Amino acid sequence: MERIKILAGTSEHFDDLQSLIEQAERAQELGARNQTLSEESRGNFQATLDYRRENMRLREALEFYGDNKNYEINVVDQWGPEIKVMMDGGAKAAELLEGLK
Repeated sequence: MERIKILAGTSEHFDDLQSLIEQAERAQELGARNQTLSEESRGNFQATLDYRRENMRLREALEFYGDNKNYEINVVDQWGPEIKVMMDGGAKAAELLEGLK
């Protein structure tokens, strides 16, 4: 590129060569910027996938605690009533909260 710049200064087509030099330099800048944006895009895509997975885990826990059926009493043999939410004892919520730290 530097050799072309030197030759452009001695050429009768200085303006044309100068324009081509500027375009080539701009193309290099845009190529570097494109590379940076591509890397950022990959990172953003991965972050989006991570957020979606976390959202699904949180949604499952909320659905568990929000489902009225999990509060119904189920009498099992002689051992007494079982309530799914009571059996869980908040383990789902504690696990998710620990993962958010």
